[in-house]
Amino acid sequence: IMYKKCVMLGCLCAWHVLFAFALNSHDFKSGQKIPAKYACHKYGLNLTPHLHWTHPPKQTRSYVLFVEDLDARYAKQPQARIDPQWVVFIPRKRHTLPHDLMHNPSVFKQVLMTQNLKGHYDYQGPCATDDRMHRYLFTVFALNQSLNRLQKKGLNASMDRDKVLQLISRHIVGTAQMTALFRHSQKKS
Repeated sequence: IMYKKCVMLGCLCAWHVLFAFALNSHDFKSGQKIPAKYACHKYGLNLTPHLHWTHPPKQTRSYVLFVEDLDARYAKQPQARIDPQWVVFIPRKRHTLPHDLMHNPSVFKQVLMTQNLKGHYDYQGPCATDDRMHRYLFTVFALNQSLNRLQKKGLNASMDRDKVLQLISRHIVGTAQMTALFRHSQKKS
């Protein structure tokens, strides 16, 4: 009986791993370098990478994607501070953001972008100002509230990262992440 329970538990664990909420890209894998064409205009073409997620929780009503530089440093605040490169709210029916989203009007009009650290309302590709390797964390939060409901609760494009996190904190039902790397000395690809 003990063996059967362990086998059943193992199957359940394997099923959970196989069908867990996951984030991926066709353009690079987690742990790999981000090709320069996805970097800011200073180092690349500032194109959004293709991103897709699978197996979201059943109670999901919308998503929010954060892309953040975990290694950003600032002259005025040299202590650790997360640099949001991109914050975008996505309706439940979408499980993919296409390559070069900014030039894909049919998808672009379905999403809501809020401020990145530069105060822009769009994608800011990796733009590290030093020669260190930077880690970029891509996170999709599954939310149990629709975009419309979140907008009624105050969601708007002028919100910064902290205000967005405060708004969604009680509505997160799942998280999928991947980390990729970029150094500005990489050659354009």
